[in-house]
Amino acid sequence: MSFVNITIFGVQARHSWVFTMVDQDPDSNDYQLSHIFQGLDKDSALKKMKDAKGWLQSLPLFKRPLVKTSAQVQSCIAISMRVTT
Repeated sequence: MSFVNITIFGVQARHSWVFTMVDQDPDSNDYQLSHIFQGLDKDSALKKMKDAKGWLQSLPLFKRPLVKTSAQVQSCIAISMRVTT
């Protein structure tokens, strides 16, 4: 599924470059400002990045606690058995 086609909280138009960047290289963990904002001066590029970061940090999902990938949880059946005893 293309990230560009998804509108999240009506702000895709404001931060469309974020969706375009991720859609073009979804496996990357390292995006360079110089590649993303070709033609913009450094201060303008940093402002755009800070605006997008602020938007991402304002999303409800950002406030959820992270869970380690190695976390182990009991099955629903095990939990219900433990609660009823």
